[in-house]
Amino acid sequence: MSRYTKEHYEDVAKVLKENRAWAIRMDSTYGRAVMASTIGQFADLFAADNPEVCRYCGDSPTAAKVR
Repeated sequence: MSRYTKEHYEDVAKVLKENRAWAIRMDSTYGRAVMASTIGQFADLFAADNPEVCRYCGDSPTAAKVR
């Protein structure tokens, strides 16, 4: 089931708000680091919604642990 819910959009807004505040206070060097952090946080959010799946059998490594 997709995690694209009100909670997901609130998470995205929180990440943007936190990193925007840091970027405003920093110079361009630190701004780039903040953007890298933002990218990483978004990658984590979207990875949580799209867990790994085996290309050959379709099983998920996390599903195997639950069984």
